[in-house]
Amino acid sequence: MRLGVDYSSLGKRKRDMAEKLLENDLSISRCGFWCALYILVASVTYASVAASATPALSAGGSHSIALKSDGSILTWGDDASGQLGVGRSLGSPSPVMVPGATGIVAIASGYSHVIALKADGTVLAWGNNSEGQLGDGTTTNRSSPTSVSVLSDVEKIWAQGSHNFARKRDGSLWAWGSNGVGQLGDGSYNNRLVPIRLSGMDNVTELSLGGSHTLARRSDGTVWA
Repeated sequence: MRLGVDYSSLGKRKRDMAEKLLENDLSISRCGFWCALYILVASVTYASVAASATPALSAGGSHSIALKSDGSILTWGDDASGQLGVGRSLGSPSPVMVPGATGIVAIASGYSHVIALKADGTVLAWGNNSEGQLGDGTTTNRSSPTSVSVLSDVEKIWAQGSHNFARKRDGSLWAWGSNGVGQLGDGSYNNRLVPIRLSGMDNVTELSLGGSHTLARRSDGTVWA
């Protein structure tokens, strides 16, 4: 029995073929119509159970993270810059728990870094920090979660490429990281090693980040870029 999938109603031969169908994509002709239909339903059940146990997913350039319902984080994939957050720089082909990342309510991945919002409104970050994307005032990569400077009372986070945004509960918008082409929107082309408040950009309701540009929608319906 797979997670959420019960094969007990199938005979042994079809049950074995059902397993192989899921694992190796065997043709319907070898399993039979009803067997294949059962697998389709079972697969949907499996996906639904898995999804209900993982309230958030995010993927970076070559790493993946999953936020569990208990506020812990699983990561897997490339770890060359410490983006798995497990205290070493070795990739993992299977999910591993991120030590020290507890009470997490939201996650976001850049190309090779991760930011995570805690229930208390503070933000953690780890991974590549070559352009200040971890917001700790340095350009040193971190293989374990570190606190993002300045930020508190945060309610929403975004990340992409090598830059990040956070919206605080008072509606203010903060940005940090790579800014070589002005993607932070602060009127400069300087990377920001700690979050800065963006003037005139309060009450943003939605952000969409490209690799090196940003779109924002304000509460009045206007769109800024």
